[in-house]
Amino acid sequence: MSNLPEGCGVFTQSYMEPDYQLPPKYRQTYIFLMIRDPENIFAYWEIAEDTLNKIKGSQLAIRLTWADHQEIIIINDQAQSWYISVKNRGIPIYGELGYISADGTFITLAVSNKLGFAFSPHATLSYNLQSTLDRWQPGVSS
Repeated sequence: MSNLPEGCGVFTQSYMEPDYQLPPKYRQTYIFLMIRDPENIFAYWEIAEDTLNKIKGSQLAIRLTWADHQEIIIINDQAQSWYISVKNRGIPIYGELGYISADGTFITLAVSNKLGFAFSPHATLSYNLQSTLDRWQPGVSS
């Protein structure tokens, strides 16, 4: 006897969706950045195998770009993710996954999603968001 209300059936396995597993790799080269907090971001990436074979022996790096400067962070060749402390520099606009060539040039493999639109260097709301919130009135929609 079931404690379900009358007319409610019980789902059996045949009504469930099949068990689907995400692939461990997508065989593409990409990088994503996520804001952890105003002073830290999290980066994760994948490098396609053919690209990885071409850059073997090069130093893997992430280049972060702010409105007024850039910074290159050398990362472990075996890593697939990295926490990056941006301290009081604020959240970067975007990042690039790449490698350092023999002559010291940064070569881009992938460009990240855009960041930096929500926080200014001091972890405050951006001007656009702040002005929107200042104009907001409860119960009024536009």
